[in-house]
Amino acid sequence: MNLDGLVIKVASRCNINCSYCYMYNLGDLSFQFQPKFLAKRHISLLARRIRTYCLAEDKKYFEVIIHGGEPLLMSIGDFEYFLEEMSNVLKPDIIPIFSVQTNGILLNQRWFDLLERHSVSLSVSLDGPELINDLHRLDHRGKSTYQGTLNGISSAMEFFGPRKEVGVLAVMTPKSDPIGLYRFFKDLKVRNLDFLFPHHNYDHPPAREHADSYSDWWIELFNEWYFDEDSDKPNIRFLTQIIVTVLGCNVGFDMLGNHTSNYLIIETDGSIETVDGLKSCGDGFTKEGIHIETHELVDAIQAPLIQLYHESHVKLPDACQKCPISEICGGGFLAHRYAAKNGFNNPSVYCRDLVKIIARVQNTVIGGLSMSTRTAAGIEAIDVGELLADIGWD
Repeated sequence: MNLDGLVIKVASRCNINCSYCYMYNLGDLSFQFQPKFLAKRHISLLARRIRTYCLAEDKKYFEVIIHGGEPLLMSIGDFEYFLEEMSNVLKPDIIPIFSVQTNGILLNQRWFDLLERHSVSLSVSLDGPELINDLHRLDHRGKSTYQGTLNGISSAMEFFGPRKEVGVLAVMTPKSDPIGLYRFFKDLKVRNLDFLFPHHNYDHPPAREHADSYSDWWIELFNEWYFDEDSDKPNIRFLTQIIVTVLGCNVGFDMLGNHTSNYLIIETDGSIETVDGLKSCGDGFTKEGIHIETHELVDAIQAPLIQLYHESHVKLPDACQKCPISEICGGGFLAHRYAAKNGFNNPSVYCRDLVKIIARVQNTVIGGLSMSTRTAAGIEAIDVGELLADIGWD
């Protein structure tokens, strides 16, 4: 495993209470036993662990993704200590690539100055206009978080201007209008937009009004986005990833592709864990007894669940082995394959959706290519009905 970066939980609590959150509301209670913030001694030790790993692996760049809970609950002084300690220990041999994921409510001038001073990329979580956002993203009193987040995004865009793009992360729901949602984010001048599937598995399957609720939503979004000729339209990561994979430029990420997954999680107590979305599989599910005080990063990589996640797009479930689009979907996100009775040896609970989305994207993209180009690239249109029948969905 060749680590690309770490997702570092600098805060284990949050100032809002999203109903779909895998940290707090999907059955994992381990956050209750975590310190509220990552201690300075662990920040220093972690920086040294990163340095040791990068020098041994001859890595010049390393991603440091700052996460929570809500990371901006950490005092701005301690947050700056984190950035400075990482930079002082790693540079000039290793260049840390900093980013932070926040709900945006606490953003203000002091935070903007700090993020700019340390070249920290900013992404804010917002599901859409108020009615959609507040389906799941309420505060601990059940009040709307929409305006606070919107204010944070608007202020950040005003402060950074063209110097730094502010990304937006949204969890999709088929209850929303995908076309209206796309236009909402486009009107906000969002240029990097990432929609996630909500975390579900076989023990807790997604609610559906009909079998294709999720795929229909994505296909509507794709059609609106793909045929939008505005050069300033947002990039939608999931759809872009399907397109580049279909065209043979597979770079892979959690949801798609046939590459390994090369990130670890650091909890506020210094524990080293696999991807945090697996918390949705059960209480304490990600705990493997690995800690920065006792393990180098290269040793942590050998833990069973970390290895399983690392290889999740390479070692596929039995049902996915012969699927003709498995190299594109990679079996989907690992947590979505889980069932208590047989672990992860299942296709994603979104398998049918992924098939239909990928088929639509591929057929649209190659429809714009000449026959000679399609032949040279070895790309053929997908008969979605035939494919669904082959894998048992029809």
